[in-house]
Amino acid sequence: MPKSGKGVDNRAGLELEKVYRGGELLGVLERAALARALLVGVDDLTALGPMEIVLEVTSRCNLKCPMCVRTFQCGGRPSLDMPVEHFDRILANLWSGTERVALAGLGEPCLHPELASMVSRLVESGFPVVLYSNATRLTPSLSDALLNAGLSGVVFPVDGHSPEVYEKYRVGADYLVVRDNVLDFIGRRDALGVDCFVEVQMLKLPGTENQINAYRHFWKDAGADAVRYKADHMQDTGSRRSGICPMPWRGPATIDVNGRVFPCCVQDESSVVLGSAIETSIVDLWNGPIARKVRRDFRETRAKLATCKACEIPLPPVPVSAGGSLLSPFAARRILTASERLLNFFSFLGGKK
Repeated sequence: MPKSGKGVDNRAGLELEKVYRGGELLGVLERAALARALLVGVDDLTALGPMEIVLEVTSRCNLKCPMCVRTFQCGGRPSLDMPVEHFDRILANLWSGTERVALAGLGEPCLHPELASMVSRLVESGFPVVLYSNATRLTPSLSDALLNAGLSGVVFPVDGHSPEVYEKYRVGADYLVVRDNVLDFIGRRDALGVDCFVEVQMLKLPGTENQINAYRHFWKDAGADAVRYKADHMQDTGSRRSGICPMPWRGPATIDVNGRVFPCCVQDESSVVLGSAIETSIVDLWNGPIARKVRRDFRETRAKLATCKACEIPLPPVPVSAGGSLLSPFAARRILTASERLLNFFSFLGGKK
């Protein structure tokens, strides 16, 4: 059914919920098992795997964003495209219970010449696919190919509502080109009548605070399903760190361009590597001795894990993390978006006093 072309707040995430992999009851039971493991501190997840996967199909990027971990931590990393034969082997090793595959990482996915084919292969295998793209290389033909391949959703980081602000942070990009590429993608989605959820997000960076209202209205009117104004956790040293991270239990696990598997969304030189998804199934790696040790060390003391010591992503209390694990990744994202709006509203009220 074609979209109306106008974003509606309470629709955020609903389209993705409709298209997520079949076997909904099984998915609920798997999420419940992961939530219980997190709540009571079980390190061995038996036959369970991560509910979410971040798959880095390329480590090449055409921008030099100052707030990106690629710029300030991984600047010397080789620029590579994942070979198709490695992608095929990784696809065969994914866990069938995974409910969301995000094509993201430290590179720009649209630079990979086989991106649309990869999306199609994942969808044919039963995995909902979400693309994270800076939209600089999003041509009309690529947009059509991705939409026709069955893409479930896309996240566009547009950090600013003017050339002056946006191009300060997205170094190497042209604001007007990116804006028009995203608008064209939304228009093509609507014309095709495809259920593809579009999220546009802006980081809370200096200079953006006075643009958020115009930004939100512009993208909602343009047809975006969700508009986020989110904290830059990679450089936010004031985040709360007293809870527990659900990632080593429910994911996302990250598979980098070389097939290495990480137990969370962070990949740098200090990160723990569980093994290779090219050679070993994700379920075996997620339940292997390294993964179990990561979960045990995290519960006992995060000081043992260099990656966790450097991370600034806020940690919710254990019951909240476990409860969030009961939700599908798409429902969790819908609630996250709504909660961010509420927090921004109350922060605004507090600032008015």
